[in-house]
Amino acid sequence: MAVISSISNPRVQSARRLNRRRERLDSCRFLIEGPKGVAEAIETGWPLTEVFVQDGHDDLVALCREFGVPVIDVTESVMKAISDATTPQGIVAVGEITSPPGWDRRAGTGLSLVLGEIRDPGNAGTLLRSAAAAGCDLVTFTKGSVDPWSPKVVRSAAGATFRIATAVEIELTDAVTQFKELGYKVVGTEAGAESDLYDADLTPPLLAIVVGNESWGLPDDISESLDETVAIRMPGQAESLNVAVAGSIVLFEALRQRR
Repeated sequence: MAVISSISNPRVQSARRLNRRRERLDSCRFLIEGPKGVAEAIETGWPLTEVFVQDGHDDLVALCREFGVPVIDVTESVMKAISDATTPQGIVAVGEITSPPGWDRRAGTGLSLVLGEIRDPGNAGTLLRSAAAAGCDLVTFTKGSVDPWSPKVVRSAAGATFRIATAVEIELTDAVTQFKELGYKVVGTEAGAESDLYDADLTPPLLAIVVGNESWGLPDDISESLDETVAIRMPGQAESLNVAVAGSIVLFEALRQRR
């Protein structure tokens, strides 16, 4: 098979455009970079439309072809043009934006996570990983949050993207309202909350945990609309916890209680 060496190639141009959020949302496709991400996608049965390969990765290439995924050989310059990474790892797949194969919210754990304007890709990816590890059914990315399908978030999530369902472009107020209408207890994290995390009841069968923006947390009107806000007490001298750390602690305290 011929090696594509021009970034003007239509398939290359189509893939490059997926580095833009609007293009990802409009086309319902996203980029999966690196051998780990591509392997996770294949392992979970995630729908892939094509895979670009620079050199090597013979086992992954064979696996892609076994599952009928088109493999396109490209030069180093083309790989750099497609990849968002500073140092491309020689393989990028194009995946479809969808729910994980076989996902059924009705058969889940009843635990959900809501990201209120989380802007940092690393924080978002870490929270996705923690949510997947804790058995969450759904992670909601409210308007103003980073795109969960951006290459940086997908890399940071380290495979969790393919193991948990996500919702996007929902107003934070609407997300809270919808969960409450569905019978969820909705709990937010807030540094100044009166309730201690470890005194809160996180055992209801339907529970949604809301974490706020890295800089300003949850807006006052949102905090007032929640069933409860909780704080993680810190006897040390740090002023606050990173939002991904705080969200993970709350998720796993909910998991501990619900056991």
